[in-house]
This record gives sequence, structure tokens and C-alpha cells, in this order.
Amino acid sequence: MKRRAVLLMLLLVGLTSCDHNVYQIRLVPKDDGFSRELTAWRTSGGEEGIGTLPEEELKEIVKHYPAAKPDSRAVKHNFAGTFTDKTPADVGGAGWLLHHTCRMGTAWRYVERFRGNPDVAGTLARATQAIDRISDMLIGWLGQEFGGHKDLAKLSKFIDTELRADLKNVAVYAWLSNNTSGQTWLAKEDRGEQLEKEMHARILHFVAERGYLRAEDVPLLARTAGMLSDDEAMDQAIRSIVKLFFAKAGLPESELIGGLASLFAKPEAAKASVERYLATTAEYKALLAEWRKAPPDGPETRPAEPDPMDVLAELGKGLIEIEFGDTTDELHLSLAAAEAPFDTNGLWDPKAHEVRWDGRLTARQKLTAKLPAICYAYWSKPATAFQQKHFGKILLEGKPLADYCLWRSGLSAEEGAEWDAFIDRLQPGKGLRGALESFGVTTTRPAAGGKRRPYLHEGVEKLLGALKDEQGDTAEPPSD
Repeated sequence: MKRRAVLLMLLLVGLTSCDHNVYQIRLVPKDDGFSRELTAWRTSGGEEGIGTLPEEELKEIVKHYPAAKPDSRAVKHNFAGTFTDKTPADVGGAGWLLHHTCRMGTAWRYVERFRGNPDVAGTLARATQAIDRISDMLIGWLGQEFGGHKDLAKLSKFIDTELRADLKNVAVYAWLSNNTSGQTWLAKEDRGEQLEKEMHARILHFVAERGYLRAEDVPLLARTAGMLSDDEAMDQAIRSIVKLFFAKAGLPESELIGGLASLFAKPEAAKASVERYLATTAEYKALLAEWRKAPPDGPETRPAEPDPMDVLAELGKGLIEIEFGDTTDELHLSLAAAEAPFDTNGLWDPKAHEVRWDGRLTARQKLTAKLPAICYAYWSKPATAFQQKHFGKILLEGKPLADYCLWRSGLSAEEGAEWDAFIDRLQPGKGLRGALESFGVTTTRPAAGGKRRPYLHEGVEKLLGALKDEQGDTAEPPSD
């Protein structure tokens, strides 16, 4: 009974270790790129430096800081480097810190992914495939145990249609739940917890609405969860679940209910039955063939023969992420910014002129179903003197300035020279709107045939848009 309780506990509770890595990163933009400082250490329960970073982790980080010579015995490890535009994958991930500079100002755009699995389509496809195969195996196993029973055809049809579809829906809900809180930074943890609870409620509601759970069964299941070592409570829960399953299949009085409940009430017998079936599957035969081809571990040894239950374990990898050990590394990231971002998922500190993120990361591993953590911030800084000279005030800042800088960077050398010459002719005064609208007429090189050039005229629209709600903004048109 203890063994059965432990197995149920593993299904209900994720096991993680308190020991984890901490990464502290500081980014500082520069004219020719950015500097990045990384401090990393290992911690447990809030105590810094309880042990050194794993050697493999150090090796991964050093790949991106060739000049670094870390002491493997150190409590904290410091790394620093200068980069052009792409962020290093020191912690695991990818990103960019780009800037676009023009005479009106400079715009910065930062976005970085940390770890996780960005292949959402692949993750959900693997889950769908696993559910399809598990559904097929459930039908096959029932045929092995109860072949010829009058209710088997109807039960198998239910599994093949409704149950298969419902399991796929639950898998998507579970994936969303698994990723909800992980995308919320610690500074916004309350919202993350709320979203996670909401997703759990969605799953429970879906299961109940689809007829797999009744209100009167909830107290019994709650009692069972609190009495995992109680034989009677476990048997009652198993029988109740089997009854619900058959009622959903349209077989509330089937004789199969007693047969299945009795089988599940004997864990060793149930396990042996499942193993007998799994040993007949193509998946197990493939595992066995690979095992027979594998070279021995030593002169007189060879790897252990595959267990039929390994088939379910492999399929399970497509359904649920179970990470034992270091699954909650910490990230503390700060990004220096000249101005407050007009868009970010971090927190702006006006005194320090920094955007900050504090959150959790999945372990550095390839197999995970969790989405990556994403940090982003966009900001701009106007060229005050230039804008004052030509417009009499700061005309563009924030997102409009960032959009303008990006647009200006897209001009060819010839277009840029023409545009700059036009802007240089603008002076504060009356008629500024008319001066801008005259572009293409007063420019040094009018469009061939007097036609508008759409991309160049986007610059006019951006400046006119900034003037749209202003009153009394007039300036003399540029003189020849």
C-alpha cells in the first residue's frame, strides 16, 4: 500500500530541489554595442555560496567569455565582455540589443530569451501523438484482459473518440498551466499565481463538465489525497473513478466495472498485466532490438534489459515535464537605459535609470516543455539640441522617435542625403506644417514626373502626426 501511495504522490506533486544556480546580469548600452557583466553562484534557501557552480555549468559560461579564467573553488564567479548586437548564450538562450541613431535621436530595442523550449508546435504535436498512442494501447490492453466481453466494443469506441479528444484538450490546458506562472517575473508574482490558479480551475471545470468528475465525488477524492496509506480510502477512490469512467462511456451498470476495480485494487497484479501487454507493442520490440545491438558496459556486462514500463515512460515525456533537481534557477537582470522605456515587461527604476527583471528559469537542459522566459525593453532618447533648432521644441520622443529612427535607418544613402537636406532647411517659426507638406516640391531632387515616393513620404507623415494635435505650430517654409 505504501508503494501505491508513493506512486500517487508522484503524480500529484512535483519534486524539486532547493539547491539552484543564481545569475545576476547587468547590461550597459554603448555607442558601438553593449557591455555585459555576469555574476553566478549556487544557493539554497536564501543562503549565498553554499557550494560552487557545477563544473559543466562553468564550462558553458566560459565559452562566451574567452578571457575568463574562473577558479572552480570560488563561491561567486564574475564574467565580463563587450558585444556588438547579439547577446551571448551564457545563461542559455538568445537575444539582441540594437540601436538606431539618427539626427533626431537614438532608439534602443532589447529582447532576450532565456532557456525554455520555443518550439510550441512541436511540443503540442508530441503530446498529441503520445495521447493517440496511449489511447490505442489502452484499447489493446482492455482487449487482452476482457476480450469477448459484450461491453468491450462500446467501451473501446468511447476511448477511441471522446476520451482521446478530451485528453488532448486537457494536455493543452496542462501545457498552458505549466507555462502561465513561468512567464511572470517575481516582481509580478501575484498576477502569475492568479493566472496559474485560473488555469487550474479551467482544467477542473473542463473535466467536470465533460462528465469525468461529479460534485459528490470531490469529498471522497479529497479524503483519499489526505489518507494515501489508507487501504479502504484508496479502494473507494479507485472504484469511484472506474464508475465515473464507465458512466461517461454510457455503461453505468457494466460488469467490467467490478473486474477493473478489482484488478486496480491489486497493484502488483495490475502492473504485471500492463507489462504483459506492453511487451507485445512495437515500441517495446524496438527498445529490445536496440538493447540487443548495444555493446556491453564492460568485459562481462551489458546494459540492463529494457523494462516494458519504459514504453509508457517514453510516451510520458511527450505529455508532462518532470524535472528532478535544479529546475528553478534564478535570474536577476538589470539594463541601463537613458530614458524610461515606452514598452517593457520589466520594472523601471527611475533613480538608477535601470529596467529590472527578477524571475525563475528552467534548468539548463534540452528536454523541457516550458516556454522560454522573455525579457524586453524599448526606449529612445531625443537629440534635444537638434530638435530645438529645427522645430523649436522636442517634437519626437518615446515610441514615435523610435519609429522615426527605424524608418530613417531604412533609407538609402541617396534618400538619406535628400531627406537630411530637407530637414536642415526647416526653422522654427510660422508655416511648419506647410513646409513639411511641401516635401517633393522644395526638395533638391523632386520625384520623377512629380510622383510621390511612398517610403520617403512616410517621414513626412511621422512628423505631421507629431504636429497633429498641436496648436499654433507654424514656421516659415524653408528658403531656397
